[in-house]
Amino acid sequence: MQGPFSRALNEALIQQFEIRWLVTKDGGAAGGFAEKVQAAQSTGAQLVVLRRPPEQGQTAQEILNLCKEKML
Repeated sequence: MQGPFSRALNEALIQQFEIRWLVTKDGGAAGGFAEKVQAAQSTGAQLVVLRRPPEQGQTAQEILNLCKEKML
């Protein structure tokens, strides 16, 4: 099976497998994150969310400026 899944399917899986801890990444709307949160809340499963660390690289504008410099 490949998600994202509905709230109802997430709830059914949590209940069927007696899941007490749901570990997920914050995949946003495309990953069905809201449905997972709602399913965990309604079934009493503890939710553990892994989030992407903040970006520490260059901005898009900085990269564009660098590219322009190299092309001259």
